[in-house]
Amino acid sequence: MSEVHGDSELVPPGPDIDYPLALTPRQVILRDRVTVATLVPFASAEDVPRALMKYLSDQFNKEIEKGDTYAMSEPIPLAQFGRYWFSNFGVVMLLGDIESAEQTHSMDRAGANWTKACLGGFHIRPNYPGRSSHVCNGTFIVTDAARNKGVGRLMGEAYLEWAPRLGYTYAVFNLVYESNVASCRLWDSLGFKRIGRVPGGGQIKSQPGEFVDAIIYGRGLSLDGEDSVSQDRFEKIRYYLKHAKYPRGADRAEKSRLRSAATHYKLLGGEDGGGATGRVDGVRDAHDHRRTGATQRRRQPADTQEMGRVEKELGDCDTGDGGQGVAEDGIAWLGERGGDGVVVEDGARALHVAPSG
Repeated sequence: MSEVHGDSELVPPGPDIDYPLALTPRQVILRDRVTVATLVPFASAEDVPRALMKYLSDQFNKEIEKGDTYAMSEPIPLAQFGRYWFSNFGVVMLLGDIESAEQTHSMDRAGANWTKACLGGFHIRPNYPGRSSHVCNGTFIVTDAARNKGVGRLMGEAYLEWAPRLGYTYAVFNLVYESNVASCRLWDSLGFKRIGRVPGGGQIKSQPGEFVDAIIYGRGLSLDGEDSVSQDRFEKIRYYLKHAKYPRGADRAEKSRLRSAATHYKLLGGEDGGGATGRVDGVRDAHDHRRTGATQRRRQPADTQEMGRVEKELGDCDTGDGGQGVAEDGIAWLGERGGDGVVVEDGARALHVAPSG
């Protein structure tokens, strides 16, 4: 993952929060759509079991020593790591359904193997002091036990959900090395904009004697209630259908999902796909209508089997590397609409899925 704040020293506190703050552990499903994990927020370093802290510190320093991801060149001693990671707001991602930070101490006393249970972590902190402390950044780490499981994307989504609730209005990632292709793809896919470039901003170990450019990413944060991550996924589908080319940053898995989406959905409302609503409708609805006639089409009950089918449809065309289905994307189940199939909706975005049978 990308280091987006290269200074290991503490920075001033973030913005004052004048509304109730209730950040509780967040349960997620990994890419296999079976394994449950939990993003656990910690109020301070003292709340983290020491063995877990040591493992997270070791993993972070291991990545520093590799010399290809983070701007810092020297490892952070364990005595300082806790303050660095948890002084403002720190999160650890653990396997299993965990109800509270206190539960991690019970797990530790029971002999938890953190090398298997800890999947990664991130923190959120001000990027600037004083009058600009409402602009945040963060540092992310994916552990050895969590490679290729969609952990990075799940943490990125949680970052976008929690940062505005902490009072931040904008996120800046100062230095993401262009050679770190996986991180660039992730931030591109989560709606971050490339707001700047530092030519030759990094000296990385894998390319000795050379300088690599660093990308500066920026993104607005909002508490308006709209799930901007899910919205971005719908925008990616619409972009692919409209332009017949992949969005920037799409990896092989995302390209495959977009190709799948193109066989099932079409744009409504003309070339731009429905103006402000960006509605995407089911191509197979039109095919079925021509083949059987509207009067012969039967209505399907909004039962569990149908819900599962729609989840699979959306999962197949999801444009995020987490591969999440309906529930994980916060898409509300609205049942059926007339005889034309089932509609699932997320904010102003809607997908219309043809009924089975």
